[in-house]
Amino acid sequence: MGDDSVDGVGDRSSPHASLLCNVPVRPFPTYDDLDPSSFLTKHVHSNTPFLLSQKATASWPARRIWVNSSGTAGHPSSRFIPSHPGRAGGGPGPSLVRGFNDAVSGSSSSTTTTTSSSSSSTVSRPNLAALSAYADQTVPVANTSMREFSEFERDEVPLGQVLASWDKHEGVALYVKDWHLVAELEARGSPGSEVYTPPPCFRDDWLSPPFDTGGSGSHSRDMGSPPTTCTSTADFRFVYLGPAGTFTPLHRDVYGSYSWSANIVGRKVWWLFPPGVEKDLVDRHGNLLFDIRGHPNASKGVKILQEEGEVLFVPSGWHHQVVNVDFCISINHNFFSSPTLPRVYAALRASQARCAASIDDVKVDIRTRLGDQRLADGTLAWEAEFAEEVEGLLARDAGWGWTGFWECIRDNLARPPAPPEFSAPPEERARSIREVMQLYKESPQWTLLPATRGLVNLVETLLEAGSS
Repeated sequence: MGDDSVDGVGDRSSPHASLLCNVPVRPFPTYDDLDPSSFLTKHVHSNTPFLLSQKATASWPARRIWVNSSGTAGHPSSRFIPSHPGRAGGGPGPSLVRGFNDAVSGSSSSTTTTTSSSSSSTVSRPNLAALSAYADQTVPVANTSMREFSEFERDEVPLGQVLASWDKHEGVALYVKDWHLVAELEARGSPGSEVYTPPPCFRDDWLSPPFDTGGSGSHSRDMGSPPTTCTSTADFRFVYLGPAGTFTPLHRDVYGSYSWSANIVGRKVWWLFPPGVEKDLVDRHGNLLFDIRGHPNASKGVKILQEEGEVLFVPSGWHHQVVNVDFCISINHNFFSSPTLPRVYAALRASQARCAASIDDVKVDIRTRLGDQRLADGTLAWEAEFAEEVEGLLARDAGWGWTGFWECIRDNLARPPAPPEFSAPPEERARSIREVMQLYKESPQWTLLPATRGLVNLVETLLEAGSS
């Protein structure tokens, strides 16, 4: 390969090595370590990607237990040849690279982190026998050879059934996705740290239950009752595993959240597109592309190779597609914290507008039925009823509505998910919350959804108590 390529992309051990063509130098940094404060100033505020090197996951039990100790020879990915061979995609345009470099300028000279060059292309074999310890767990499985609308055909089966298929060199297109392993472990009384511990910069997670690191030093909410999150029983801590060639279609993460993804076994190729580019990533019907490979506008994003052991941070609102180059096992979290709230608010506001437009005929019916009737506070009755209809649809369509959003803020403000050293400074947290509070108070929902208004008032009371 030429000088413009990452180290190791000439490896031809995988039948999907064509994915490794045209992978440019990474236009964003790779750190051995990144403390929470540097994460905030270098990447949260600028909303830019980065990677953590293999050192960030070297101590994880999963890196020992889930990796076959017999070495890398005869890697099983060579036996899995799906029906959708990899296709090369383009690299980033010069202006995008400049934007990245401007956003992260000075990162290599930070005294709190070290910036690494790209790592080696050592690829391990998965220890499927070790995963059989969880054979009784029911897991979501995508058949990546069968598209179903904007996703794949899915089923839920015991993990042992999938492992048995792979052991017989079958199930070449099966991809275990969104497996809630940590939640299962915690439900059985075991800490998630039996498998891994999130990097410190990602510990301030307002989306999932607090991560139980085990031991007396772990930080959690009141464990006498189930943790409450912004989507009630929601958990966004996942394990993914599947053969070479299985993939996740082009998408943007839920709620406008961030995500991080750690490769335990194998390598992945990612295409990352900053907010705004998605308008050029649609088909002739105006729908978001399912598979970016081979599309001329793939060059409007960044294509990178994520090595085994590395952790990739995907910022809020960035569309991305991921393809497994080898048999891969990865650990993934969706998350956000207080500095992300304005972006999450904007994403929810956009979802609300789409939901309202989709039931415009319902609005007409309600208005015809209620006419000019008013509630005791003077609000038009039809506006209040339609607002409740939209709120219900929003909760079903987007996964939460305004009630869930403000419950999330209330619960994380009352019972922080991480110690102060892992979190945004209190003044920045308060500033972010007040920003979205002001936006909400200026919206029609402030008047039309009285129950949610009560939640906002409670959040304001908590903020005032925290500042006194």
